[in-house]
Amino acid sequence: MIDVRTTQTRLKAAGYDPGPVDGDWGLRTCRALLSYAAQRDLGAFGTQAGSICATMFPKYGITDGPDALAQFLATTSHETGDYTVFAENLYYTTPARLVKNWPSRFTLVTAVAYLRNPQKLAEKVYGGRFGNPPGRAYDYRGGGWIQTTFLANYQAAQNVTGLPLVAHPELLHDPLTSIEPACAFWKGRGCNELAAADPGGIKARVRVNGGNIGLDDVLARTARIRKVIA
Repeated sequence: MIDVRTTQTRLKAAGYDPGPVDGDWGLRTCRALLSYAAQRDLGAFGTQAGSICATMFPKYGITDGPDALAQFLATTSHETGDYTVFAENLYYTTPARLVKNWPSRFTLVTAVAYLRNPQKLAEKVYGGRFGNPPGRAYDYRGGGWIQTTFLANYQAAQNVTGLPLVAHPELLHDPLTSIEPACAFWKGRGCNELAAADPGGIKARVRVNGGNIGLDDVLARTARIRKVIA
């Protein structure tokens, strides 16, 4: 388990006040941690999210060790643009950006047909994969705190959390209802154990992402966040 009192002291010193240094794991501490991860005060959203995280993090073992907590915050703050984006946009205006993100699927010429058309692009890059039915790839695009993608993964999150994510994928695009699915995904992929075995954060990040996209940023975030978690 993390040392809450020391973590609170470090958060306060870093300018993210968790309130009284009392060793209480709860809303105040979670709100300060989320704000520290994002490097800004998250305001009312931080209070709402902190309340949910105060329950969900222990439930899914994320607070069992400081490395798991630091790495979860690092990858979720990265994936959501510091807790601002909870649904994959897929609205592209330049071929170069599409080619950069999917170099094996597009050229500067073929990418033109998919600009400013998120639904068509979703079918191209996600259609027919991992359970996605025809015409529904956009519904099951990346969503939530960990950018869960594909019907199969929405179904897996539903099986654990009980949330009706298959019938209502918008729940995984909501900044609050997507918290528990992200925690469930993290635990279900063995990331708590990977974080303990690899404090630097590479193994857990690769397990979440399936590759090295965003790895450098996540590792930098992990190192910074780990400094305040004891």
